[in-house]
Amino acid sequence: MLEKDVEVFEILSNPLRIRILQKLILHKNLIVSMLVEELGESQPLISHHLKLMTRSGLIMCIPCAQYRNYVVNINKIKELKETFEQIEIELNKKENSNVNKTKGS
Repeated sequence: MLEKDVEVFEILSNPLRIRILQKLILHKNLIVSMLVEELGESQPLISHHLKLMTRSGLIMCIPCAQYRNYVVNINKIKELKETFEQIEIELNKKENSNVNKTKGS
């Protein structure tokens, strides 16, 4: 697993960040004030989490006039999916290896 994947998994370990991600998926893009309203959390707290999520590549910030729109980075989601698929392949190999050892006993 790549170091960047580990960082994203750490980001996703926070329930508020999961809620932010869910809202961004639902609405496609949101500005900070809308996330504050949607989630009922303080603006500094939401901004802090958005900064971490943006730094990890999980979401992107798109400046638009005086606002910053936040959107989910679909490419990062696809990378994570590929990571999980690779983990699944490795687990299946190990499981099949264990089954074959048991049959050979």
